[in-house]
Amino acid sequence: MPAVVRGPTLALASADLERLRVRVRALAENRPGVYRMLSASGRILYVGKARKIRTRLLSYFRADNHEKAARILQAAHDIKWDYAPSEFAALLGELRLIRQHRPPYNVQMNRTRRELLIKISGGAAPRVYGGNSVTVGDRLAYGPFNSMGRMLDAVRVLNDLLGLRDCAATMPIVFASQGDLSNFDSSGLITATIAGALGAIGAACIIWAFRTGGLPVYVMPLVFGGAPIINVLLAMVMHPPKSSISPMLYLGFLFASLGAGMVLYFRPTS
Repeated sequence: MPAVVRGPTLALASADLERLRVRVRALAENRPGVYRMLSASGRILYVGKARKIRTRLLSYFRADNHEKAARILQAAHDIKWDYAPSEFAALLGELRLIRQHRPPYNVQMNRTRRELLIKISGGAAPRVYGGNSVTVGDRLAYGPFNSMGRMLDAVRVLNDLLGLRDCAATMPIVFASQGDLSNFDSSGLITATIAGALGAIGAACIIWAFRTGGLPVYVMPLVFGGAPIINVLLAMVMHPPKSSISPMLYLGFLFASLGAGMVLYFRPTS
């Protein structure tokens, strides 16, 4: 929870609006924070938040009588405020006080608003997302929030800052170190074993060619020129193409063969 710095307070004997205005002008600062309108008995009548506390509170004294701000101020006996590190921290503090004290002017004036929540899911890869109710998969929920736009902005900022996933809950999770094992079966194991054995046999054949007098200028062009062609042909046999083969494939075969032949023909001589 962000640290909250309490602003200076000065007890008032009566609801003197001019003295309230002078007090705000003298003591309030233009910093983010949460303010509370109090009754004569100390009950919280209204809770609000502002990016600039001083400017926001002084605006109450300029409001017309028919406006919401004027009605709240006329019912208040005192004003208190707390500073917060940021506007977002002030928003969380405002929502916390509203949920704790249920101030009458907050409740009565916002009954028609839809309340929204910022929720954190459980599981190996938690998500931060918005909603209007707590569901089975939710581990924590914060709110309520009255603005859909602000709630979505907060979710986006939290996901960006914390590096959390923001994809749909139905999307399968594949960790970077895990690989995709969803289609793993015994046939893949057999194929991989055969491929490894063939690779080992090929390496043994190269070694045998060198030990029996084969020279690198002959062996290596045949290996590196012929291996790609054989790999492609074998893959086409095991997995037949679903569409017509591009002529560029055959052109690639031709260039690979020409390259190997040119290396053999123009090999260095001693």
